[in-house]
Amino acid sequence: MGLEGIPAFAAFAPRRQRGYKPAILQGVAVPKVHVFERDKDIEFKCRAGSNLRKVLLEHKVQLYAGLHRFVNCRGMGLCGSCLVRVESNPAGLTDRTPTEESKLFGSNPHIRLACQAEVCGDIEISTGV
Repeated sequence: MGLEGIPAFAAFAPRRQRGYKPAILQGVAVPKVHVFERDKDIEFKCRAGSNLRKVLLEHKVQLYAGLHRFVNCRGMGLCGSCLVRVESNPAGLTDRTPTEESKLFGSNPHIRLACQAEVCGDIEISTGV
């Protein structure tokens, strides 16, 4: 067992497996997500608290490049291949998880792992980082 009765491995598990509750929503029940891809822009709405990676894949956004389309960690926060850049309103996503922080330590705070972020407000992001 780790600290305070929590198993040591739990600190590295994705938050959805630890019973994580998203930050206070910004009063936006249906946030708007605007995605800047290399060749097109996409805008759609999603449910507040939705996982960004899942929402992007549901809307056919090209999140992964090259071989990572077929070989990635499937949202566990291990490979770092689902990077996105938050262009506006970084508060529209939940804070970085410990997993994400360890993977992106020292990087620009506007760079996020889509698999570890939950949408809680209107955001604009770009893929292919």
